[in-house]
Amino acid sequence: MEEGLLLVKEGGKGRREDDLNATFEQVKKLGCIAAPMVAVNLSQYFLQVISTMNLGGELFLSSTAIATSFCAVTGFSLLISLLSNV
Repeated sequence: MEEGLLLVKEGGKGRREDDLNATFEQVKKLGCIAAPMVAVNLSQYFLQVISTMNLGGELFLSSTAIATSFCAVTGFSLLISLLSNV
């Protein structure tokens, strides 16, 4: 059986120290879970930024930024509307 993230320990002395150690252990466990999600979100963002920055000229850069923003907003609106009809 797996061990829970929050462990209740009995004891009088060193209670604050035990709580601090338990907190650090919980942060480490949650960090192992969250680190891949953070890496994926950052890489998706950087992929969009890098592909936009590779364009030459001020007009191309601004038009690509507008098109990317429009597609993102339209795509999210479409997905939300499709999911709300379920």
